Order: sequence, then C-alpha cells, then structure tokens
Amino acid sequence: MQCSSTSCDFVTPENIPTYELLIRSLEIHVQTVHQASQNLTHGSKTEKPKRPSVTTGLSESEWTFFVNKWERYVRQAKLEGQHMVDELWTCMDSELEKLAFGDNVATNDPTVLLQKIKSLAVTTLHPSIHVVNLHQMKQNQDESSKAFSTRVRSTAANCNLQKPCTKDGCSEVVSYIEETCYHVVMSGLADQDMKDRALTQAMLGVIKDLPSLLNFTTAEESAKVTVKTEVGAVNQNRKTLQGRKCGYCGGRQHGEYNKLRSAQCKAYGGKCNKCQKPNHFASVCNSSKSPIAKKHSNSAAIQEDVLT
Repeated sequence: MQCSSTSCDFVTPENIPTYELLIRSLEIHVQTVHQASQNLTHGSKTEKPKRPSVTTGLSESEWTFFVNKWERYVRQAKLEGQHMVDELWTCMDSELEKLAFGDNVATNDPTVLLQKIKSLAVTTLHPSIHVVNLHQMKQNQDESSKAFSTRVRSTAANCNLQKPCTKDGCSEVVSYIEETCYHVVMSGLADQDMKDRALTQAMLGVIKDLPSLLNFTTAEESAKVTVKTEVGAVNQNRKTLQGRKCGYCGGRQHGEYNKLRSAQCKAYGGKCNKCQKPNHFASVCNSSKSPIAKKHSNSAAIQEDVLT
C-alpha cells in the first residue's frame, strides 16, 4: 500500500502477512513522518501580536511608550492603509473613542489620527516642570539603582535637554541628557553610605558617567543582599539553638561540637551523681539506676540465694 499523501513516495514493505499488520505499518509511517512535520510547522509559528491600548490622562513618557508598542504592532501585524486606521481606533478605550468621535475626527491617514489621539489623551506640561521634577527625584527604599535610573531617564526624555551649537555655521544639536541623568541618580541615591562611597570613587576618577555609576551601585547592592542573607541565616540558627536545651546540663543549647561544649557547658568535666559517668548532670541523666543502687540490689540478691 502507498501513502495517501500526494507528496510522499512511501510504500509499505513486502511480504506483510495480514491486512491488519499492513494497516498498522501505514499508521506508524503517518504518525512518525507526517504528524511530526505538522507539529514542527505549528510550533514554529510566532504568537499573534497583542494590540496596544491607549487611555486619557497619559503623561508624555507614557505616550512615547504607547507609540513604540504601536509601531511594533504595525510591523508584526503588517498593517497598512485603512486597516491600520481601523486598528488605531480599536486601540482607544471607550472614553477616548467618544472624545475622538465628538471631536469629528475623520481621517484615513494614520499619522494624522495618531497626532489627534495624542492631543486628546496626553496632558502636555512645559519642559521646565519636567526639569524641576527631574531634579527632585529620589530613589525609593525598595528600588534598585537600575530601576531608579530608568525612572530618571523616562522623566529626562520630556525635559528637552539639548541645545544647538553656538559656533557660527554649525547646525549640530548637542544633547546633555546623559550628564544630567548621571548627576540626578548620584544625588538621589537612598543609601547615604553607598552615596558617600560613590562620591569618593567619582573623585578618584573610577566613576565617570552613568554606566560606571550603575556598575558600582549594582555591585554594592548585590553584596548587601548577600550579607543580609548570611546574617539572616546566622540569626535563624541562633533562634533555633535558643529554643533548644542542652542534653548535658539542661541549660540553653551551646552547639554540637565538643569544643563549644568544653567552653560553655557547665557539666563538661564533671561527674553525674546518679550514674557516676562524666560530662553531664544528674537532672538530665537517662540512666534508670545509679551504680550504688545497682550494688545494693545485687548484694540483696546474693544474700537471698545463700539463705535459700
């Protein structure tokens, strides 16, 4: 029998004795060749892109983030023409869509529609306000220095931190956003001790810019987390030992090592009054009878045998 697929030349082997075995041979071929190739084809497909959403009351940095997501969505979904305009309308939530509809937004140009959505959704502030907010930024207690730097960069992007070259005939625009972010992150570090060490390294020339500053603070934060974990483990071990009692003196646990016991255990070096064995007190002795009691018991048994 030949495979039913038109693109396959497979034929079952000769001399198969029964029809059932012939069908089984063909089924094994289909499962191992055709279904495996189908699963491989399905597994190679990329996930359907998720449409971004936009609402009212956005900041300028949030709008920039939406535009970036929209451009990637257009590229992945291969949108163009009227289809792109329709998808852009779908990105708006109900409130923003009503505002756009009430503002008589009717255009087939996605660029014009995107600008109109920005005018309705974004609360535009003067760059001076962003500059003031930028220089007042501080790192949160539970925030890493890299996350703080990202927040600083996001705010600095709205501050228009650039200016044209003052040299005659030069039209180049010079940006000073990196230097500003470096100073803001340095001054906004929450850990004062780490900030002092960073300033010292900056004076020595080790820290020169924002990347080198983040390398230093990240290393400091990693070391701090490691030390905190080790201290927590030691404290937990102490709590565990405090909850136990020493099996030799009955007091607080000293540890399992003989060196610790010899230095801290009061029973170490002494003799039990109950069993006469060393290094423990009679109050924690596990012997049922003392040697003296055993001696009297043995003597009584001997006397009884003699009388008998």
